Amino acid sequence: MKMILVVAAFVVSALPSLAGDSSWDGVWNGYTENGAPVRVRFEGGEVRVYRFRGQKISLGFSNTDARQAKFGAGAALVTVTRTGPNTASYIYESPTVGNATATLTRK
Repeated sequence: MKMILVVAAFVVSALPSLAGDSSWDGVWNGYTENGAPVRVRFEGGEVRVYRFRGQKISLGFSNTDARQAKFGAGAALVTVTRTGPNTASYIYESPTVGNATATLTRK
């Protein structure tokens, strides 16, 4: 019985590390299908800096949860969705300049 409790305690304590890092914090980089560089920096679970083609873009609203971050960037809507502990899909939607997609990786 003691052995079962020890094994169960080990498995439960290991679960958070098996699930990966659920925090957004860090710098997420990637390139759109046209080769434009994208960089999103999260701090404290919130979007702090967004760069597109090396230019810092002013942020409007920002909503972040464990699975997805949405934020305004000029007239555009940006959606970043977690696909793994250190990977995410990026969708840029703009009524004036069109749309773009990318895969982002946290560094």
